[in-house]
Amino acid sequence: MPEPRRHQIDLSFLRTYLEEFAANVNRERDFDQDEYATLWSRRDNSLQLSHQETFEYRRILSQSKEKFAPNGDMSEKALDSALKDAIFLVVGDRAPDAEELKGRIEEAVVEFRDRLQAEPEEFESWVPIAGADPESLPVSLALIDFRAIDDSDMDRLRSIVRTKHTADIQGKLDHIERYLASELLGTTVAIHRVPARDQDAGLTLAERAVLESIECLNFFAELMPYNRGTLSMARNGPPTGTVTSLTLASEGSFATEPKAKLPWTYSFARHADLTPSAAKALQRVEALLTKERRTKVEDLLLRAVRWGGRSAAAETPEDTLLYSIIALESLLLPSGSGELSFRLSRLVARVMGKDQDTRFQLAKDVVRLYDLRSKVVHDGRIEVTEDDKDQASTIALEVIARIVNDQQVAQTTKLKDLQDIFDYRIAE
Repeated sequence: MPEPRRHQIDLSFLRTYLEEFAANVNRERDFDQDEYATLWSRRDNSLQLSHQETFEYRRILSQSKEKFAPNGDMSEKALDSALKDAIFLVVGDRAPDAEELKGRIEEAVVEFRDRLQAEPEEFESWVPIAGADPESLPVSLALIDFRAIDDSDMDRLRSIVRTKHTADIQGKLDHIERYLASELLGTTVAIHRVPARDQDAGLTLAERAVLESIECLNFFAELMPYNRGTLSMARNGPPTGTVTSLTLASEGSFATEPKAKLPWTYSFARHADLTPSAAKALQRVEALLTKERRTKVEDLLLRAVRWGGRSAAAETPEDTLLYSIIALESLLLPSGSGELSFRLSRLVARVMGKDQDTRFQLAKDVVRLYDLRSKVVHDGRIEVTEDDKDQASTIALEVIARIVNDQQVAQTTKLKDLQDIFDYRIAE
């Protein structure tokens, strides 16, 4: 395999940092308690860093992450380990002379470069999710497999372990089978495969993709008939269980009322019941989710859909209102300039209104909802009614779905051109 990338990675900043770090190492000093900040250990060696040295190291780590893993395919943990290995290699267990120090620094830079140039491997992550109707599984969407773990999945896991056959992997499987197998079986997971340079990065990228997908799917929860369930990452979901409200009267009688939400679940099978326009929007969103490189306009469309999905999954009327307005603003006001409520109301009216009277009323409603949103944000108001919540959600879902399906928008790649489209429609 060719190695064309080796000369393309500029590590001059690391070389300079290692030279300065080595020059400031004091093997005899003891830190005052106030000066001591960080302790590192490697085998028989240890390093104590002052507050300033710790700050500088974190700056170098952050710079490395931005420069060498901007897409997150190498985790901060892996970069941290590579940087510390380089530092310990340079410092060593004894002070080197000038020539030896130069050689250590060169070796450390080469090893760090090799870590950066490690070929990505494919990682498969099983991300637990909550809220899915098990009867509608398994299903694949946007390169993600949604399924309930069954015996076949456990058999495949055992097969992988037999192939690898290392003590560490076998030990983890033994732990799963002994303590977790009963909990895993039947668990709903989203399975996603991503290329990454280390396992932590693989899991982070998979969770990021799953979250993006389920927030987009939640957008369509309100558009599916007979469905009010939403999806969530299992650890982010609302608490389960039954909560009961109890009211006591002075004469001794009492009344109870269950406060737990009805156990709605998100049914993938209900996708078949979407209206033609909603089904078209779902297909468009799925296509965008699977694209490796998206335009700025496509990223904007997905952000708006995700905020609409967050609105559908919100726990309070206030959150639903805020998320709905954010979804509309992020899509219809990409430049964020001008009189926002005026522009937003006119755009919503133009997109949804069939005639002048309808557009006039829609514009008034959006201005009122935007003012209510401002009161929630700036005055801390917590008096959003169910009607206001539902109206904000309905407007956001309808407008975003129409823009997602808009052919002129689909052919646009630049935010300025999208803004021009919206400006023209306001002027019509």
